[in-house]
Amino acid sequence: MTSLPFVQIDFLTSDLGRMLFVPWAITLVICHMQYVHSPVDISRRFTVLELVADIIGLTWMRNLVAADFPDLTGLHIFLFVHFVVHVMSLLWSLLHWTSLDVHMMEFRRRKLPAPLVYSEWLYEQSDTALYTVLAIRELSTLSPVQVMPVVMGLSVLAGSKRFKAWFAHRQPVA
Repeated sequence: MTSLPFVQIDFLTSDLGRMLFVPWAITLVICHMQYVHSPVDISRRFTVLELVADIIGLTWMRNLVAADFPDLTGLHIFLFVHFVVHVMSLLWSLLHWTSLDVHMMEFRRRKLPAPLVYSEWLYEQSDTALYTVLAIRELSTLSPVQVMPVVMGLSVLAGSKRFKAWFAHRQPVA
């Protein structure tokens, strides 16, 4: 395995941890897609909570990748870079929310220079893709008895008004 900093947390690779990873990952996939494709402003509270959830998710993925694919050095580097960028983004949201909010609005409006929009879009979609791939992989290793409550829980979560309300203020981005 790579020599990048890493904290191994055994629970994250246990059977229960793997089962819980699936709804965590799918929820973050939904959040990422909401950010990239959303026509509405995203609140500071939601942004901070998503960044914290993403940092936990990246740590979780790092543990799963280390346990299941220890020789994929490129994936370890990918996760480390994403972890660092998310920590920096969390600090940005906590220390200077206004400038981050303006950046996010300009990104969603596609008002930033095209190379910046495309690079940020690819960056956002890359960890979304890894969450999706690892969630599918974990689902394929679980029994139907374990998968059914996960899918049912995701369905209830996705359909709840409270969950949808966390995403944004209701004024559209101009």
